[in-house]
Amino acid sequence: MKLDQHVAEMKNMAVRLAKYPNDDEDLCLFKQREIIVDGYFIIVYFARYDYEQDGYLDVISISGKYMSFLPIVVLCKVAEKFLGNKELSFFDFLKDGRRFYSWTVYHKKDGTPIPNQFIQNGGKQTSYNGLEFISCDQEIIM
Repeated sequence: MKLDQHVAEMKNMAVRLAKYPNDDEDLCLFKQREIIVDGYFIIVYFARYDYEQDGYLDVISISGKYMSFLPIVVLCKVAEKFLGNKELSFFDFLKDGRRFYSWTVYHKKDGTPIPNQFIQNGGKQTSYNGLEFISCDQEIIM
């Protein structure tokens, strides 16, 4: 299956599941897939968090199935497919000896990205191959 098809199906599922409590572990199965991108076996988790009148947050978490480190070119490709190229935030962290890479974008209810606030809290303006994003330390997110 091509990446675009995975993206379309996972985004559709995220929209449907956004109305349910996001702490429900039973729903995690529906938010995650194993995908091959540029020869890398990755695990992708995509969720939407609906904040009623304020808008919604789209989150994608990526990890390698067989390796901890993933190249930035793969991470950016997947993030841009899922989230677009406006107001992206990026952070990575270690959990149980594995590296996880997460991307987020806040949106107004109409789908317009909300300006990124992490730059004011110590995030670093970064770009790779034309994709601009705010790179955040884990402390900024918490």
